[in-house]
Amino acid sequence: MHASFFTGCFLQRSVAVLLFSCFAPSLAIGQLSDSQRSTLMSAVLSAKHSLSTSTLPRREQAKEAFLRDVQSTKQFFQFNTSTNNNDAWLEYLDLEELIEAVNDDASVATQGNLAVDLHQRLVGLAPGLELRTLVQLRRSVSDLVASLRYSDAEKSISQLEKQLEAFEERLNDFESIPTADDVASLGAVISVLQDSRQAPSAVQTIRSVFDEPNAIVTLNGSLVQQTVNRCVNQSRPVSNCILGTRLVGMASLNGSVTATLQPSIGAALLSVSLHGQFNARNRGYNGPVVLNTTGTGQVFATRNLLLNESGVTMQPASIQASLSSKIESIEHRLRIVRRIAQKKAAEQKPKADRIALEKLKAEVSEQFVRETDQSSSMKVSDPLVKVRPWLRRLDLVEPTRLWGSTSNAIFIQSSMRRNDQLGSLSPAPPVMGAYDIAVQIHETLIDNALTPMLAGRTVNQSQIEPLLSLTGRKPLPAKSSNATDSLELEDEESKEPAFEIDFARVRPVVFEAREGVLRVGVRGTRFAQGRRELTRAMEITTSYSPARDTSGNFILIRDKDVDVDFPGRGRLTVAQSAIKTAIQKSFSEVFPQVLADQPIPVPTDAPLDAIRGRSLRVSQIAAQDGWLTLGVR
Repeated sequence: MHASFFTGCFLQRSVAVLLFSCFAPSLAIGQLSDSQRSTLMSAVLSAKHSLSTSTLPRREQAKEAFLRDVQSTKQFFQFNTSTNNNDAWLEYLDLEELIEAVNDDASVATQGNLAVDLHQRLVGLAPGLELRTLVQLRRSVSDLVASLRYSDAEKSISQLEKQLEAFEERLNDFESIPTADDVASLGAVISVLQDSRQAPSAVQTIRSVFDEPNAIVTLNGSLVQQTVNRCVNQSRPVSNCILGTRLVGMASLNGSVTATLQPSIGAALLSVSLHGQFNARNRGYNGPVVLNTTGTGQVFATRNLLLNESGVTMQPASIQASLSSKIESIEHRLRIVRRIAQKKAAEQKPKADRIALEKLKAEVSEQFVRETDQSSSMKVSDPLVKVRPWLRRLDLVEPTRLWGSTSNAIFIQSSMRRNDQLGSLSPAPPVMGAYDIAVQIHETLIDNALTPMLAGRTVNQSQIEPLLSLTGRKPLPAKSSNATDSLELEDEESKEPAFEIDFARVRPVVFEAREGVLRVGVRGTRFAQGRRELTRAMEITTSYSPARDTSGNFILIRDKDVDVDFPGRGRLTVAQSAIKTAIQKSFSEVFPQVLADQPIPVPTDAPLDAIRGRSLRVSQIAAQDGWLTLGVR
């Protein structure tokens, strides 16, 4: 359910900033400096002064693009799928009423409502919505909605100016630490500017202030070292010829191979080094003379490896070595021959040592390069290969990824945000305590990911199940669809009907990680259960705190009852109070009692031996400055 397009959709977007002030303020996300506040203020003023009707979306252009993409979609299914599947898709899309309204130039409200409904059908979890033709159709429908929303050019510019003025006043009242709603209201501003094609430079300036990544994965360097570090104890026979003397004997190399992470951006930089002690005992044959020799030396080889999601890139190896040899004895039956051989050997020894050293370096280098080359065949699996279709179905952009390393960890910084969304204001806090892998998620990631799917959408209890499955909780018990209108809830406890909720258009999902507590919930504009219905802005939340289970692992425990708030003034009627109780009871089942309690299996083909095939458990949980940090071991 939704209000008419003209009086609802546009109005809700234009006053979204003011509606946020009805909700209780949240705790800190990050420190907003004076220079950043000044930058935001200048951007808002610049946007207000640069508003122009000439850049607003044009209805005629949007109409032509929509009709063209509708035709392309129909042709795609006609020629690329079965008749039954073609009919099923056309029935699901339900295009004809909107096509007729567009062709007949129906009222803005009629076209707008139908276009919004179609756009919601084109954003979801259903397989197939990621098809290129449907993604293109979704874009043209979105453009059509925008062109209808701003069809009255002068009125639209006036509305935009009023909204920017309202936000300018709010920005003056920003604390040094903005609330989550402050940040969301700023996101609403740039969303409206982006939608109306206004002030692109101001939008970019605002986004540049909130430009920190909103997801980070950190791999403890000790895991890499456990995989690479090893002892070297090698012995091999010697068969060589130096300056006409044939050498036969045994040589050994004893030492270790170690890995050291180096600071790097763009790829993780791993330095693999070999430190070894060389020893050899040989017999040299030169005509009738036999020489018994020993040799000792030090070997140091190093090679840098660059690691990112494309795989491993090997840099040239560097070899350093020293060698000292000694003639232990010379064998021949004649003493004079032995004296001549000793003198000759002494003359040739410097040159022979240089040749032996170069051969040693070449042999060690060849073997070291051969063994490290094996790492270049290691494939780093694409982290988005399974996620990419879901991103396209949900109208989300592919997250950016930046690999890098410090002296003790490998990290991947990621940011998920469209051109009308924000990243984090503050960098992620350092990961403290023991961990093998740490995952840090910022509030803006959740908001950016879920808002496009849920904003303004009507969802029933069964449709929430796919989202709940992501937490690992069991499905909710089936609910009856029949219900009486009785206010005596105790009579219905054994057969409570399924519920339905209209999500708010701005920040429909609450996800706040501050002061050691994770607060989650939803924001809606309507709740219905059976024949009972409450149409009013509402916030339904609960909170989770870290705790240890009986095995000493960390989990998140729901530490309070579900809280239902109704922002704004006006007391609830008796009937509305009863529905509030029903909301609390329904969402007590929706929100799991425990989160992060399940082991995390590592695939048997994982590239690191140290964690391959293991089950990881949460070893630490932190909620700070808008960041949720989970460390696993």
